[in-house]
Amino acid sequence: MIGDVWVEVSIAVTPDTVESVAEVIFRYTEGGVSIDHAVEGPIAEAWATDIPVGQAARPLIVRGYMPDTASAASRRAALERAVWHLRQIGPMGDLVVREVQAADWENAWRDHFQVHRVGKRFVIRPTWRSFTLGEDDAVIILDPGMAFGTGLHPTTQLCLRALERLIRPGYRVADVGTGSGILAIGAGLLGAHEVDALDIDEVAVTTAAQNVTRNGLEAVVRCRQDGPGSLPRSRYDVVVANIIARVIEEHASDLVGSAVMGGTVICSGILYERHDAVVQRLMAANLSRPNVEVEGDWCVLTGVRR
Repeated sequence: MIGDVWVEVSIAVTPDTVESVAEVIFRYTEGGVSIDHAVEGPIAEAWATDIPVGQAARPLIVRGYMPDTASAASRRAALERAVWHLRQIGPMGDLVVREVQAADWENAWRDHFQVHRVGKRFVIRPTWRSFTLGEDDAVIILDPGMAFGTGLHPTTQLCLRALERLIRPGYRVADVGTGSGILAIGAGLLGAHEVDALDIDEVAVTTAAQNVTRNGLEAVVRCRQDGPGSLPRSRYDVVVANIIARVIEEHASDLVGSAVMGGTVICSGILYERHDAVVQRLMAANLSRPNVEVEGDWCVLTGVRR
């Protein structure tokens, strides 16, 4: 863990502004951002009081963390300025800031992070939980630390189910925006011969590498701090990117181009109402018209490089 005290920043937004806000929060925080629906507490209250009537339904919460170091105050100030500018393009709640003890943050995950199944074979098991292994179970042992990717979010589950259908022994796989490493580990457990796990965030790469070791996949999964622009051409049988829609659109040619001809590209982190624009960009980069699978407000796109 990097530091004992972290600063949590969160804000309630509409689906129209969620990606712009997520990009800004990602820029000033560490370990990735999470996007979830508001339930209760100060964030939901800020939404209810600050957003005009008629625009407050189903708010999304964008949340990130930064270590409470000497640079935290300047980063927070820069983030607040950026949020002020974003308010000009759409309504959003107040930026809520609070200190979080690293131990408390991790213990909060431990309280609700149970063993759970995804798809037919995957079992996500936290390091502190026990589980009786079934005959065909592929168990991912996971400690998310301060990186996002527990297998609980719909986009992660959509990607895991897609990998379960598509991975074959001996495949080369790229996991772009690896977070905790959960998708890269899943690919390795399904028999992939080589997995490149990329994330632009240092904390995420460190966490992913630790989880790869926990699962005994060091010889298969390589974690590195890098973005989609670094992907080699025509290398991977499967490319999976569970990141926000705007980044997928911007790097569509990188993602599709890194797959071998006939290889599969899996993209998620996409709100369903935004999927048409992403589909058009991917098809322009020579992906076949992707299959769309929906869970709640989210979707996964799966297509083949032409």
